Amino acid sequence: MPLAFLLSMQRSGTNFFRGILESHPDLVPYPEVFEEFPSQSPFPTRIFWDFYLERVKADPLAALPQPRPELVEEYFAQVEAAHPGQTAVLDVKHNSLHHANGIWHRSGGRPELAEIIRRRGDAVILLIRRNILRMLVSLDRALAVKYYHAYSGDEVPRMKIRMGTEHLLATIRCWQNDQCYMQEIFSSHPRSITLVYEDFWEDYPGGMLKREPFEQVAAFLGIPPAFDLTPTMVKFTPNDLRETVANLDEVDAALRGTEVGWMLDS
Repeated sequence: MPLAFLLSMQRSGTNFFRGILESHPDLVPYPEVFEEFPSQSPFPTRIFWDFYLERVKADPLAALPQPRPELVEEYFAQVEAAHPGQTAVLDVKHNSLHHANGIWHRSGGRPELAEIIRRRGDAVILLIRRNILRMLVSLDRALAVKYYHAYSGDEVPRMKIRMGTEHLLATIRCWQNDQCYMQEIFSSHPRSITLVYEDFWEDYPGGMLKREPFEQVAAFLGIPPAFDLTPTMVKFTPNDLRETVANLDEVDAALRGTEVGWMLDS
């Protein structure tokens, strides 16, 4: 079956989303396939770097700095062949889309991985999160406590973090532009859909999961809407920023009155 790619930025809700996708018998969600560390999964080619290490063992010349489009396409084909009758959903973060370009490429160059996906005609699910401030808070907190995802029954560390505010507005604008750029790249791709993390929930933040976005995903992928909407993960960062950000007054001063000031209150 053709592949589907889940494209997003960090802390956009992809792990939660993959947890729901795992409940569907026709889907095989993969973890972040270009993460930096090889997985410990018994499936030896679960992520690209596991596959790449096997290629280097067989042919040490594969370790030389070079463009990797052929290796990436071979990896995709192997994943595709491993799941007959099912659709593998590969989690790819925006900052990984240049992996196939090789070591040297223009900083503004079009990501080769996006071109491979478009050329193959695979399905693309763009998952965006409107509230970039909450993404940054979640990222800073995860890095501070060395705890990235929480499942039911986990003891989630509770601590406040201090956010740098000097370039906060510029960072939020940059992340917004990144999401818009990905939407632009795939706007002409006939098999793409854009989902918004906040739209998954009734009365976000918090509330119950809506069924409509997952019915939309099922229709897009051509599968029955047989999802279990019981999340396997629990919320990592409290809804109230006062419980998370120690210098919230400084953050408020940096953003209030700007075009992203609404992120402080939603």
